Amino acid sequence: MFFIYTLAFILSTSITYRFWKRLTYNTLINIPIFIIISLYQLFGSTFKFKELNGDVYLYLSIFVIFGSLIEILTVFGLKNVYNNYSPQRSAPVVPGIFSFLVIILSSTILFLASLYSKQYGIISEEFEAKMASGFVGHALVFLMITPPFIYLSYANKRINKWTFMICLILIFSCLFLKQVKSWIMIPTVFLFLTYLYYNNVNKKKFIFYASFASFLLLTFFFLVYFFKTTIVNPDANSLELLGQIYQHFLFYLFSGVGAFSEYLNSNVSSDSSHWYVLILPLVNIINFITGYPMESAINPLNFVINYEITNGSNVFTMFGTLWIYLNYFSFFFYGIIVFLQAVLYLNRSNYILCNVFWLITSFGMFSWFEYYYFHLASYEAPIYVFILSVIFSGSQSGKQLRNSYS
Repeated sequence: MFFIYTLAFILSTSITYRFWKRLTYNTLINIPIFIIISLYQLFGSTFKFKELNGDVYLYLSIFVIFGSLIEILTVFGLKNVYNNYSPQRSAPVVPGIFSFLVIILSSTILFLASLYSKQYGIISEEFEAKMASGFVGHALVFLMITPPFIYLSYANKRINKWTFMICLILIFSCLFLKQVKSWIMIPTVFLFLTYLYYNNVNKKKFIFYASFASFLLLTFFFLVYFFKTTIVNPDANSLELLGQIYQHFLFYLFSGVGAFSEYLNSNVSSDSSHWYVLILPLVNIINFITGYPMESAINPLNFVINYEITNGSNVFTMFGTLWIYLNYFSFFFYGIIVFLQAVLYLNRSNYILCNVFWLITSFGMFSWFEYYYFHLASYEAPIYVFILSVIFSGSQSGKQLRNSYS
């Protein structure tokens, strides 16, 4: 079955590339999960992870094939909109004052975080709640989308190198205090993808930048766990702690596909009555307005995926989560997401829509772990990106979405 999945992945993504002449959303979010599945196939049994259910390969194959089909039909149907011209990096005019506003906002958040840490302790549920709600919570969502705009300001010589570095350090320091890996990793991927979008990068540089981005993600992962553990237990042995983090890292990599596999082994029926979890931000906004209690996106299902690690996993990859809540309708739901993303990305030179596309894709790049579109940030952040992209469009045609869809 792994061979069939590999063949389906290679053929579908290659055919899509021939039509689009560039990597698309369906391809980009399936590349990481293909790598994870391959690593699981090679090393899973060595590290005592349970064998994958054969249906995992089947369903993942259908998702990637169906996504490719949607993208090909979209580019055919809207070929009058399609173009493959690279954007002008100088087109988005990001003034230097934006960087200083980011510095002020970051400094304010760090100051508030210091007050919260003194009152509640930095490793506490109260501190995490304060950092996730109110002004600070929404400000952090805004900050997570700012690195590409800071980069454009630097690339177009609106700010100097030191201002650029200070901004990035402050932004990621604020996001680090969330103590949630994805809040650091997603902005890093967003910055990396938009850098590639605005620059002509050859294969050697691409490999270098991709390796560097992967190294940063790995470093951030280790730092988050090292930070939280040493705060709780300052006397912890560093070497033993690094070994524990490494073991947890492997569990983190394989938890999505492993739990999806065990869900299929369990023969638990699909939870279609809670399908609305997939659009939970919209549901909770309505609940807030009507006075109903907020609902959680945490899946109550939990499966042990390793013979030696007793902790279970409640993440199922993006595709596994769609399957749990929608069963066969999950392919239709995924098709809608792929279609909407394809529409955003048809006109490559339209950096306003493409900036939004890259952010949504950055959330999707973690499809190997979980479905990230049931978090409010996945709705709120694209709005911020769209607004800033329009503000910084710098031209009348840009302010009118560059007349791409008129």
